[in-house]
Amino acid sequence: MSPDTCSPRPGVSPRSVWKIILGTAARHRALTLAVLSTVFLGVVSALLPPLVLENIVNRLSGGAAVPFGLAVLYFALLLLTGGLESLREVFLTVFGQRITHALRGALCRKLSRLSADTFTRQEPGVIVSYFVGDVDTVESLFTAGIISMAADLCKIVSIFAIITVKNRGLALLLLLLIPAVALFTRVVQKRMLKAQTEYRRAVAKVTNHVPETIRCIRTIHTLGKEPYMQGRYN
Repeated sequence: MSPDTCSPRPGVSPRSVWKIILGTAARHRALTLAVLSTVFLGVVSALLPPLVLENIVNRLSGGAAVPFGLAVLYFALLLLTGGLESLREVFLTVFGQRITHALRGALCRKLSRLSADTFTRQEPGVIVSYFVGDVDTVESLFTAGIISMAADLCKIVSIFAIITVKNRGLALLLLLLIPAVALFTRVVQKRMLKAQTEYRRAVAKVTNHVPETIRCIRTIHTLGKEPYMQGRYN
């Protein structure tokens, strides 16, 4: 745990999150190696079916017969690609659970070091949201986000390299489109980050609002504050 985690806040700093993730990867080396291997093999296998299909199309365009073994090879490669991607998702799910366990363990250790004044200044729903929602978000971001994005990036680079060898004109056209796609992606990324941050804050408030309303339901009925509580929830 870094010194940042000793701050008077229930959450864990981004720097500590990365240390926890890297520490989890170091402790489970076999699982980490399995994830990296399936990602690499999945990228390589995804490039093979289009190359075989190109051979088939070229034969058909030239009026030649397509060997039965070539057709079987094409479907076998598709099956192999799907199997490797499924295996990658299995390993990512297991690895994500390891990260979730490590993050929640770090949060529990930090909570035991915080003062009582910290808890009186924090809404109960916020702390629960850290443990439930935010940890799951970090786990999904790393497994379904960063690793999948890295695999997709490798696929894009490999496909672009093959296109460059096959057709340089098409490769140049795609190269000209990359800045526009990158700019659009950046704009969407910023808006999604802003929306995700607002969503997490709303979830934290709702997590606190519902049990508070149930606990004080008699007082709400006595004072006739049902419309007020409904408006606050909305």
